[in-house]
Amino acid sequence: MQRLVRGGAKLGIQLAFGALALAGCSALDVVDAVTPRGGYSVQSNQAYGTDARQKLDVYRPAGPDDYTRPVVLFFYGGNWKMGSKADYRFVGQSLATAGYITIVADYRLYPAVAFPGFVEDGAAALAWTATHMLRPDGSSRRIVLMGHSAGAYIAGMLATDRRYLGADRSLVEAWVGMAGPYQFVPKDENAHILQSPDGRPNMAADAADAGTPRAFLIVAGEDEIVGQVNADKLEAKLKHLGVPVLRTTYPGVQHAMLVGGLGTSFGFVAPVRADVLAYLDALPRS
Repeated sequence: MQRLVRGGAKLGIQLAFGALALAGCSALDVVDAVTPRGGYSVQSNQAYGTDARQKLDVYRPAGPDDYTRPVVLFFYGGNWKMGSKADYRFVGQSLATAGYITIVADYRLYPAVAFPGFVEDGAAALAWTATHMLRPDGSSRRIVLMGHSAGAYIAGMLATDRRYLGADRSLVEAWVGMAGPYQFVPKDENAHILQSPDGRPNMAADAADAGTPRAFLIVAGEDEIVGQVNADKLEAKLKHLGVPVLRTTYPGVQHAMLVGGLGTSFGFVAPVRADVLAYLDALPRS
């Protein structure tokens, strides 16, 4: 019965997405429309750099702040060419209502920048977080990096390549990558977007070292955009290095719907939100 209900719900939301698409609405519009607007507050358009794209939104729980919990810094996907933090209120709402301050960051896109520009923006967003998200004693909060698709690439590069974060890497408690491209051969336009200008590693599986923070790799079982081999290679590398890594694959889930599963209204797609919160809740408190 539960499987039938979940299958019916999936079919229903697919039909709803189709109807709204005909009306000119995107899937993210649908997710936003059904996302509750209570239980959190938001500080929008906080600048972490001088470029118009270098801004972030801070979602805070409505209740008292639990300083023992890490702050989540989230990067969305879009093939490094598109995307807006305004479309990911559902991520901020979902995690903030569960008690986690959540930051959703914009970053510069191709062709304005190529690799490593967007990764450097991620590092600047983390530096802002380290400076502004403080405990009562003035020390920096612990941080969890999280991202989907191209955003998981950014989170992965920040976690694995120590040159980006420097001393701030010690603040990263863990990172969560959803459908991330961690080791592949870029082709066509992606070859220009991800070309290394100075020979530095441009893939997380190549850059990873023993100091890489613990990882939670989330894979869409029916992903036709980012192959599961990316997670396979990174998981194997991290295990070889002795880095704690958890891997979860959701059968029947496609690339874009995976991040939708983070929303409070889309648990029927896959238990992404429940599993992410369980992972965050199990992290050491400090």
